[in-house]
Parts: sequence; C-alpha cells; structure tokens
Amino acid sequence: MHVRGVRGTGFLVPRISAAWQSIRAVQSVLNAGARLIMRKRKYEDITATLRDDLHWLPVRQRITYKLCTIVYTSVYTVDTRQLHLI
Repeated sequence: MHVRGVRGTGFLVPRISAAWQSIRAVQSVLNAGARLIMRKRKYEDITATLRDDLHWLPVRQRITYKLCTIVYTSVYTVDTRQLHLI
C-alpha cells in the first residue's frame, strides 16, 4: 500500500499492511474449513460455496458487518436522557 503526499504515514502503513496479512491468513483458514466441510478439492473454487451453501461472509465483510452492528446498537440503545452527555 502506497500513500503519497500524506505526512505521518510511515507509522500507519506498516500496521495496515500487517492487518491485511492477518485478514488473508484468517480467510485462508476459513476457506480450508469450508473445503473440509463441503469435501472440496484444494483447487476448486470455494467462494460460491461459502456464500451460497454455507452462508458465510468473507472475513473483510464479516468485520464490516460486525462494526456496523456495534455502531447501530450503541447509537439506538442509548438512553435518551444520556444523549446530552455524548
């Protein structure tokens, strides 16, 4: 990942890169588990099986969904008497 013209990215870019590598590793484990469950070979496409048969989200979408759920829950379950504190 290359960020041009932004100061202070020397600290941030390696961390983002490491995070994407971790996500790829988790996705790889998820794919291996799906192949094991569905008895697919190593080189068969697993993306459609994850989505259609197992109803599993890819890791990036799963993270986004979880963050959206947390934000939604925190926004809509706050007691209205405490909104002035925010």
